Amino acid sequence: MFTDEDKLVVRAFYSDLFDQLNEQMFSVLDVHEFLSDRSVGHLKLGDEQGYLLPAYDFEDYIELKRINPETVPQTIIDAFERHIWYSQHNLSDINVFKYDVGEQETFAIYIAGYVDDGWDNGCHLLEVYDGSGELVGATTSGRDWKENPLDHQDYFHIPPAYGAQVQPIWLQQYIREIDAS
Repeated sequence: MFTDEDKLVVRAFYSDLFDQLNEQMFSVLDVHEFLSDRSVGHLKLGDEQGYLLPAYDFEDYIELKRINPETVPQTIIDAFERHIWYSQHNLSDINVFKYDVGEQETFAIYIAGYVDDGWDNGCHLLEVYDGSGELVGATTSGRDWKENPLDHQDYFHIPPAYGAQVQPIWLQQYIREIDAS
């Protein structure tokens, strides 16, 4: 369990990283590359250049690296699955990665909304967890932190509430899973 001081240190670290991810990355592919050595899971939409072609034909354009449940707490896996569900309704890339901050093991879920000429979900979101899977905080700006997980209201292109029975933009059958090692 993190103390309030631990939370401040971890949030400061991730605020700086959030700025790096948002200001220095030119595409979601850059984010995947930047985080690749720390990645524990991801959902990546698009081709090698990061585009959903042709015209949102999702077959073969959705890559999923599932999280290994032996190395990551279930609450983080559940949060990843929640954001995958949101992505089906608003088109978002998701990266789950692990950093040691000081002596503390942490995990983070970084969400980048998909944007092109015909779609705008231009959001960048972050949820941070301690090594046991307890939420440290969530942010949409890297500055203002909230104590509860992100929900559908935090996205730029607002998806339905989690679990709502509505038709998604893309289906699970289009996912191409890659090795989680």
